[in-house]
Amino acid sequence: MAKGSMRRFDTQAKYALYASVAGLFGLVGLAALVMRNYRKAEVAVVYSRDSMFAPVVFIATAVTLLLAATAAMMGFNSAGQKRNEKNKQSWIAFFVGTATASLAIIVFSVFWFYKLKI
Repeated sequence: MAKGSMRRFDTQAKYALYASVAGLFGLVGLAALVMRNYRKAEVAVVYSRDSMFAPVVFIATAVTLLLAATAAMMGFNSAGQKRNEKNKQSWIAFFVGTATASLAIIVFSVFWFYKLKI
């Protein structure tokens, strides 16, 4: 097999780790986006009806969940394989991917339940 083949478990571990780090960046951006418009006095995420705020939150959530799910699935697929030389990276990608997906769902839930269109 070629060195960069996705059939190799060590290559899957490497790309799963990249996807989990990218998912973490997406999660930080999503949290910053939602918390930027959070108003403590109203206990609401305030945004204008005419703004692109809600679609951007939806897209950021979808991209973050996609990256996190990819990292978790590829990490789980390559973890524990005998030919995987980077087993630790597989497990790190799996756990970071699942944590990122969970936190992205929580941040999106904060937006969804506390949104207030003005």
